[in-house]
Amino acid sequence: MIDGSGAPIENAIVRWGATMYEEVDREQRTDSKGSFRLDSVPDREGYVTVIADPFAPRFVKVEKGETELAVKLRPGGTLGGRVLNLSGQ
Repeated sequence: MIDGSGAPIENAIVRWGATMYEEVDREQRTDSKGSFRLDSVPDREGYVTVIADPFAPRFVKVEKGETELAVKLRPGGTLGGRVLNLSGQ
């Protein structure tokens, strides 16, 4: 796990699955080198979710048989505004 300048990101959450239908007990945090190891993940196509402040979340596709994954995080942003329903409320 690295940032835009190539520096490792420590303490990022790395989780197997990108939907609420995946088991979320397959989760680790990155170490001081930005490395992580997820054990007992299925050998099939899927996604890894990566979350680290102040970066935007990433959903990284993992191919069947893939055992190494390099992820680069980019800064997140802020969005402001109002949410209205169809009647304008």
